[in-house]
Amino acid sequence: MIVFGGTEVGDVVKYAAEPDAPWRVFQDADLIVPGEGETALIGIPDAIGDGAVRGGTDFDAIGGVMTRSRPDPVIAYGSVATLASPAYDVWEWGRYWSPEPVILYSPTRGCYWNKCTFCD
Repeated sequence: MIVFGGTEVGDVVKYAAEPDAPWRVFQDADLIVPGEGETALIGIPDAIGDGAVRGGTDFDAIGGVMTRSRPDPVIAYGSVATLASPAYDVWEWGRYWSPEPVILYSPTRGCYWNKCTFCD
């Protein structure tokens, strides 16, 4: 199962001129997650465990997941205020590949001025 997601994927979906354009760009993907991935991260493995297969429609019930049979899902954004704090204590900092630890953290979403796309 190949799943594409993240801000760049979201931008391709958001600005696509045609509904099938994301599938041409991400032609190797079985599923596309253009928005938040928390629900998808739980729902996709659960659907696979329940017998969903590549190309099947069992993934259509997962919020925010694009399938070839449902190319335009409703993308829901949860409240950042209700999310748990990041669990930084699970990192093994000694195994970090960078010369010094860098933590990517975004306490908000999108652009305050609705102009930028880089911080989706």
